[in-house]
Amino acid sequence: MVSFGDSGDAHLLARTRHDLVRRFGPPRTRPTSLEWKHGPRVASFTWRGRGPARWFYINLRDDVLLARTSPYAKRPKP
Repeated sequence: MVSFGDSGDAHLLARTRHDLVRRFGPPRTRPTSLEWKHGPRVASFTWRGRGPARWFYINLRDDVLLARTSPYAKRPKP
């Protein structure tokens, strides 16, 4: 999983949203987030705002890649 965060104004939020839609296609939408699923890969874009300020985050997740890391994350035995 990779996560990016940034802050800015409504113009930066709109430009980032436009770039992601152009790259990934039509998203599944919610009031403050967009999500794209391509098999085991997920990209999400979420934001919050107060006044002119905006905080937004882009998360990229690849479940196939994460599954291959399980040998390195041993769980303690109860």
